[in-house]
Amino acid sequence: MNRKSQNDEAITGCERVRAQLEEYVHAELTADETKVFDEHMRTCPECTSEHQLSRVLTEVIVRGCREEAPEGLKLRVVARLRSLHAEH
Repeated sequence: MNRKSQNDEAITGCERVRAQLEEYVHAELTADETKVFDEHMRTCPECTSEHQLSRVLTEVIVRGCREEAPEGLKLRVVARLRSLHAEH
């Protein structure tokens, strides 16, 4: 029975960590929350793997947001917005 309760605690820990994963990746957790998160990550390969995936995806998204649209596309978008604005 003790084993089941430890397993239930692990599941709860995983659920809590996964719910806070984005906040952790963006350094938005409190110091206490970060400590609990880090402690769990040291003992849970599944959550560590999800963290690594989330971190990589975040880096890809950030890099993608830095890229600029081609000048021709920018001009077409601005022209279309002006056209729509003039219609209303």
